[in-house]
This record gives sequence, structure tokens and C-alpha cells, in this order.
Amino acid sequence: MNIIKRPLGLYKANCYVLVKEGKSLIIDPGFHSKHIIEMVGDSEPIAVLLTHGHCDHVSALDEVCEHYNIPAYLHPLDQELLQLIRRRPSVYKKKMYTNCNDLVTGKLQLGPFEVIVHHTPGHSAGSVCFEIEGHLFSGDTVFKQNVGNTDNYNSNPEDLITSLKYILTLSKDLIIDPGHKESTTLKDEEEFIKNLNIFSNLKLRFSYGQTGNQAISSYQTIASLAPSNYPLDGTLSSGFAGQTYKGPLNDKLKWETTDQYNVGLDMGFWNNRISLSANYYYKKTNDLLQNVSIPNSTGYTTMWTNFGHVKNKGLELTGKIIALDKKDWTLDFDGNISFNKNEIGGLTADQYANQLWYSAKEVFLQRNGLPIGTLFGYIEDGFYDNIAEVRADPIYAKASDDEARRMIGEIKYLDKNNDGKITSEDRAIIGDTNPDFIYGLNANLRWKNLTLGLFFQGTHGNDIFNGNLTNIGMSSIANITQDAYDSRWTPENAANAKWPRVTTAMTRDMKLSDRYVEDGSYFRLKTINLNYNFGSVIKGISNLSVFGTVTNVFTITGYSWFDPDVNAFGSDASRRGVDIFSYPSSRTYSIGFKLTL
Repeated sequence: MNIIKRPLGLYKANCYVLVKEGKSLIIDPGFHSKHIIEMVGDSEPIAVLLTHGHCDHVSALDEVCEHYNIPAYLHPLDQELLQLIRRRPSVYKKKMYTNCNDLVTGKLQLGPFEVIVHHTPGHSAGSVCFEIEGHLFSGDTVFKQNVGNTDNYNSNPEDLITSLKYILTLSKDLIIDPGHKESTTLKDEEEFIKNLNIFSNLKLRFSYGQTGNQAISSYQTIASLAPSNYPLDGTLSSGFAGQTYKGPLNDKLKWETTDQYNVGLDMGFWNNRISLSANYYYKKTNDLLQNVSIPNSTGYTTMWTNFGHVKNKGLELTGKIIALDKKDWTLDFDGNISFNKNEIGGLTADQYANQLWYSAKEVFLQRNGLPIGTLFGYIEDGFYDNIAEVRADPIYAKASDDEARRMIGEIKYLDKNNDGKITSEDRAIIGDTNPDFIYGLNANLRWKNLTLGLFFQGTHGNDIFNGNLTNIGMSSIANITQDAYDSRWTPENAANAKWPRVTTAMTRDMKLSDRYVEDGSYFRLKTINLNYNFGSVIKGISNLSVFGTVTNVFTITGYSWFDPDVNAFGSDASRRGVDIFSYPSSRTYSIGFKLTL
């Protein structure tokens, strides 16, 4: 038997022509019917054999069968693939009209050729291998040091593993002639195939892209006028003037652009009972749209401009474990954990995010090398417990006796630059609202027709700016929480005090400090789902199921306020992790049923 081989088409699929006693068989006519006719030459073709129905192996089927008026053979489970035009690349998009005979497992005599058909599903449902005179034409089931992928329509990784185990039972002297690339022997591939029992899926992914952000508000680059009074000839006249709140106009504003690449690794073990996926990403956003501070001498305070860049890099891990898979019982877990770091760059000087409210300015620092979400403020250094401590502070060394006494029980702030004064220069980094990682876990249990689903989520290592505490002034008339009152400074409680003494004076200046920064880590049972499927209970009802759901069941956290899962400024990434008058997530209960007639 003479074997003629030629890779054809976009994917270089191997087409084989087997010649014996003047007769020939054509295996996988993938493309270029003229080339296939050349391969047949003077022999008399008697049939076309298809290892499976994918377009790169069958594209020239109609032309070859019509030219020679010969039958074609294909497994019935792959017949539908001949008509799935929408799933093909553009060069393969054509309707197939050849009616193929069904292949069945066993011997098939075609002229002088004895063909043993092995059904080997996995790459496709109807994939087969043809054993002919010491050769195994394997299609896309097995290659040299590789196997067929299982991310196609009607493919199945478990079936592929089963098929490969079956192939190992055949003669080790078989020459494997695959659907792509070079031939090999089953003896040489035996060890490789055996090791596939560990990996049921292994895939490396890479992607790159560039996107734009056009978050430039309407009329941002167009002058806007507002009614205004102005002096003219010694009197006030009505007219119009440019709106100052927008800052100076900048007609050079352009889109932010983000360049991003991703590298991913997907793994499946033991028939995908354990699945893992790792994804590393890196993205850089240039020309950030920012409302930056400008000198007041311009007549404005801020200006919208493209300024600086930010880098984000991180690792995302996901996994699934099928712990139990029985007729009446199933149990599986799937979870994820994400790590992200971001870094600001390209700034010529420090900047600050927009103020939180009128008395909370310059809370979020933007500085080269630091992440978005960096908290900036004063550092507390205990309390003044007695007159000696007050006098020991250079700030109050020359204060009057009355002023010195008033400072007993007040907060001390760290003089970082040791200049004997507490100024804005003493501020420092006091927190980071970015979590070290976030995570989630799903647990799903089924017993017969009853299913239970649990969803857990949480974060670790993120800070929250608790703006609610800024309303606890401990002075004049104000709301005071029970905890603040109980832990206030008194001569008896000086060692354990958390808040300053109470006073009726209105002169207290409580600065934005690390007092208002709290650990926002939490662990939450987010959702409980319970469902029971009754099936067809009476004639006319095909299915009846009843379900119940509870959300926000419980939260474990060290955060002192209502809810650590908070973001008062929504999608504004520059002011993330702020809690100010935010409502907690509500606990909800729902019950319902689904009826199918």
C-alpha cells in the first residue's frame, strides 16, 4: 500500500490518498480539490473516509465526490457538523450537500482495503480512527506528543480521555498518521498518553488590546455662560460671564487610552474533577482625565486635563472541585481569589482627588509610585493627660495657664517635621483603601431533587475612611455614640481613652487623621439558595419547583460601623472605600415557585 500525504487549507490539515492494486481511498479531503485529484493520479478512487466533520477536514468533500462519483463515509454523530456554517472561518463557509454513509465500529471492506473503524469521541462526538495495514489514521484525536482540543461544539474532555485509553489497547507497532503535522508510532506516544490521565485539560492563553475611555462630560470643552452682575459706570449691570466652576476651558482634552495584555493558564485534572485557571494581567492607562489643582491667581481653583498615567497588574485564580458525583448526591465547590496592585506615574507634582465634602479636602493623595486610593492625613499621638504633658509640648510651652488647662484630655498630633507646630506639612500616608486580595466561594449540594447553594465573599487588607466618625466631635451639641461616650478621656480613664474629653466649647479642632481609618476586611455569607424540584406532580404540569433565597445572611468584620462593603462615591476609583452616611446592605428573604406546563 502506497500512502500519499499533503497538508491542505488554512489549518494545514493532512489529506491522505491510499493506493493499492490500482484502487485508492481518500481520507479527509480538507481543501483544494485540484491538489487532491493530482494526488489520486491514475488510480481509481472508490470512497472518501472522514475522520470527523470539522471544516478543515471536509471542505473539498463535495467537489471530490462529484468529480469521481464515489461515496463518502462519516460517523452519524458528526453529520450535523457539515451544516454548521456559522461556526466556520470565512474561507470555509459553504453549505455541504454530500450525503455520507454512516460509519460503524468494526470492519469495513472497500475494494482491496480492509478498514477497521474505531469510534474515538472527544475532539468531536463522531471522531473515528481508521486502522489500515499497520497504520492508524487518527484525525484530530491524537498527534505526536499532543491530543485534540476539547473546546469545540459537541466535544468532551472525558470522552477524549476514554478514547485515548482505548487506543493504548491497540498494537503498539501501529504507525499514527494524524490529521495535522508529522506521523509517529503508538509505541512512542504511549508514555505521553498515559500521563494525560493527570491533565484532562491544559491550555495557555495570551491576549492584547487597547481601549479608550471617552469620559469627557458634555460641553466640557465648550465655553458656558451664566447670569452675572458687573460694575458699569458706577452701577451694577446684568450680563453674562463664564462659569468658573468648570475651570479654564481645555480644548485639548482627549480620551484616556488603556493598553492591556493577559496571560492565562487553564488546567483540568482527573477528568476535570479539579479545574484551575490562572490569569495574569497588566494594563497601563495613559492621559488620565483629572480635575487638577491650579493657582488661585488664575481666577480658578481646578482645571480638567489629561495628566499622568496609572498601571494595574494582578493575578486572578479560579478553581472548581467536584467532590461528589453520584446518582442521588452531588457536591461541588468553586472559588476565586484576585490580587491587584496599581501605581500612579507621570505626575509633575502631588495631586489630590476631589474633596469628599466641604470639610474633608485633600484626603486621597495622588503621588508617583503610590496607588490610587492612598489616604493622607495627620497621625494621632495619644492625649494630653496632665498639665506637665501640655507644657512639655513646644506648641504650648508659652501658652497661658487657662489655655494649657483646656488642652488636658485633648488629642495630641504627631509633629513629623519637629518644627514645633502642627501644620499640613505634618501629614503622612495613613491608609490604603485597596485590598490585598478579594475572594469568593460557591458551595453547591444536591440530594435527589433538593439543591442547596451557598455563596461566600470577602476582602482582606483594605482600609475604609469612616467619615461617619467626623460627626462625633465630643463638643457643643452633637450626636455621640455610646461607645465614644464610654471610652472618652477622663482622669480615671486616661490609660484606656479612645476619644477626647467632652466639652461644651466650640473651639475643638479635630483634624482628619488616622482616627478615621479602619480595617475594612470582612467575610460574608452573601447568599443562601434552596430549591426543590417536584417534577410532574399532576397531568398537565411538566415540572414544578419551589425555591427560597436569603441574601446578606451574616458578616464577620472588625469594622466599627454598619457595613464594610461600602463605597459612598460609587464608580469613582479615586475616592473608593469611603463610608459617609451609607446605608448597610439589607438582608432580604424571597420565596417563589416555577411552574412549567
